[in-house]
Amino acid sequence: MSPTGRRPPPTLDSDGPMRLQKFLSRAGVASRREAERMILAGRIKVNRRIVKELGTKVDPVKDRVTVDGRGVKLQLLARVRIFHKTRGLICTRKDPDGRETVYDALGSAADGLSTVGRLDYNTEGVLLLTNDGDLAYRLARPEYRIARVYRVRVRGPVNEERIQSLVNEGVIDDGEILKAAEVRVDGATVSHVWITLTLREGKNRHVRRMCEALGLTVARLIRVRFANLDTKGLRPGKWRDLKPGEIRELRNLVKDTPPKLKPKV
Repeated sequence: MSPTGRRPPPTLDSDGPMRLQKFLSRAGVASRREAERMILAGRIKVNRRIVKELGTKVDPVKDRVTVDGRGVKLQLLARVRIFHKTRGLICTRKDPDGRETVYDALGSAADGLSTVGRLDYNTEGVLLLTNDGDLAYRLARPEYRIARVYRVRVRGPVNEERIQSLVNEGVIDDGEILKAAEVRVDGATVSHVWITLTLREGKNRHVRRMCEALGLTVARLIRVRFANLDTKGLRPGKWRDLKPGEIRELRNLVKDTPPKLKPKV
């Protein structure tokens, strides 16, 4: 509260003038790449003038930006929420089969937010949601090598050498090379083995496909950490807002231009 007892007006999450494609991405209109295509197609106006130059900068406070004639404003101060996802939820807005989504589970707490990547139906653990489209895009991109740590309980014969091959050679599935950055066998019971895997990219069903390629059946899959965030103190099905310092840490992870990925062989 301000000294007068009134709540101060919300501030824009802005670092001053920025490239137009960054503005559109942060406003949630499109990814930077798609925003560039929209600019080149002449769909964007700045102060009533069509702009087709990708290097154009805009001031979120002073300039008026429209997309196909509709005004666009930068989001208010960025929000990032961490959700302890439970099994049986999908990460889409609507499901044609009528299954419950994370947006159903969160209700109004998900208003204006989109997931950062996805967790599949039966995977639980750390899931981020944000209104900052640019941040979400960068965190999900493989070039930035954001750590994703999973605990997986598997059934089947676990060979230490084959498990380590996930780091060294990886496996090929459906034409894709799937690898882990780190892998560790934690312990075993009569019927199950727990494995911890660290990934630096998030392909569709990445962990499950790697395990299946080794002849292992996944009985439970939990994402225990994404970047520097975990669900400590957060019960399944609950969420919390990240603190400003936590959001700054996420942005620092993806603030620089990443190195180009090596072409697949």
